[in-house]
Amino acid sequence: MEFDAGKAAVELPLVMLGNGNEPGLPCVELAIDSQPALFLLDTGFNAIALRREFAQQLGLEQRGFDFAAGLGGSNKVPLFRGPAVDWPGAHLRVPLYYGLDLSRFGAGRGRTMSGILGGMFFARCVVTIDYARGRVVVSDQETWQPPAGVEPTPLEFRIGQPELRGSIDGGPTARYVLDTGAEFPLTLNAPFVERHLERDRAQLVATRVMGLGGLVPCWFATLARFEAAPLLCTDCPVILMGKVEGFDFGDDNLRAGLIGSGMLVGHCVTFDYARRRMFVTKGAQPAPAGPAGITVDFDADQRGTVRHIVTLPGRPDVDLRSGDRIVAVAGEPLPETGARFHALLRERAATELTVERDGERHTVVWQRIDALPRVRTMQ
Repeated sequence: MEFDAGKAAVELPLVMLGNGNEPGLPCVELAIDSQPALFLLDTGFNAIALRREFAQQLGLEQRGFDFAAGLGGSNKVPLFRGPAVDWPGAHLRVPLYYGLDLSRFGAGRGRTMSGILGGMFFARCVVTIDYARGRVVVSDQETWQPPAGVEPTPLEFRIGQPELRGSIDGGPTARYVLDTGAEFPLTLNAPFVERHLERDRAQLVATRVMGLGGLVPCWFATLARFEAAPLLCTDCPVILMGKVEGFDFGDDNLRAGLIGSGMLVGHCVTFDYARRRMFVTKGAQPAPAGPAGITVDFDADQRGTVRHIVTLPGRPDVDLRSGDRIVAVAGEPLPETGARFHALLRERAATELTVERDGERHTVVWQRIDALPRVRTMQ
C-alpha cells in the first residue's frame, strides 16, 4: 500500500451489501483505472479479485489461470494484470487479479460487487472496519498506533487466513477462520457437524447459502454459548454446513468453522496482520442477530422481489410467496439497502409488510424469528 506524501491513513464510508436475510457484507467504494468499483473486504479470501466481466470491460491483459476455492466449491479462474486500486490518498498495486464470477454471490444486493480485497491487501496495511460507525480506515503499518485501552487479540494464521480459538458450550477449543466475507455470525463446517451435531439434524431448519463457489445446503440453528475471546455470544445463531461435490471450504477438516461479519456488526475491528493481532472495540450492539427470514432482491430491475422465505415449524402462516414484491415496511417505502431491511425486521416483534402480487396489494404481518432449534455438541 502506497500512501501519498503527507498521508498515513485514509478513511471511507463502510457499505454493507445485503439481501435482507442477514446483516450484509462489508464493502468500500474505490476506483480502478478511473472507474468506480465496489470492493468486498474479505479476510477469508487470500488474494485480490475482480469481477471477471469488469476486468474484461477494462481491457486487462489475461496472464494464465489459477484455482480459487470457497464455500460451494472450487473453480479454475483467469488471472489478469492491471492497474492499481486507487484510494483517496493511497494506491494498492496488484501483481495479478483473480477473475471471479461474482454474479451469483453478489446477486440481489442492490449494487454490483466489482471485486474482493483479501489477504494480500490486509497484509500490506492496518485495516479498521468500524461496523458501529459505518467507516473503514486504512493506515500505514509503520506509523499506526493501537487504540488506547484496548487489549490486542493474538491471531493465528493458516494458508494466509486469520484464526481464533473458540469453544461451544464451554467445551474443547477448536480453530475458526475469522472471515469478514461470511455474513452469518457463525458457520460450522460439514465435517465438524457430522462428528459433533449429527444427532440433532432432524429438528433443524433447512436452507441454503451462496458462497463464492455456488449454493451449499445447510441448516439454521442456535448454540447456547460460543466464545472466541474477545467475542462472546449466547443463544448464538449458527449455520450448519452440508456437503457439496468436490473441494469446498465447508469441508475443511482442520477447522471447526467460520466467524463471520454477523458476529462483528456493532463493533470496531482492527486487523494488524504484520504483528499477527487484532483489536476489538466493543459497541453497544446486542447479541448477533439471526436471519430475518426473507431474502429480497434489491437490484434495480427486481427491487423488492421476494426470492426465498425461511419456513419454521409452529410459525403462523403468512400470505407471502417467492415472486411477491415488497413495496413498504411498517408503512414506509422499502429501504434502500438489504442491511437496513434486515435491521427493521429484527427491531420489532412484528412488522407490517405491504406486498404486491398480480397488480394488487395486501398487507401481511411478519413475526420476528426469535428462536431457532437449539443444538448441542457431543463432546
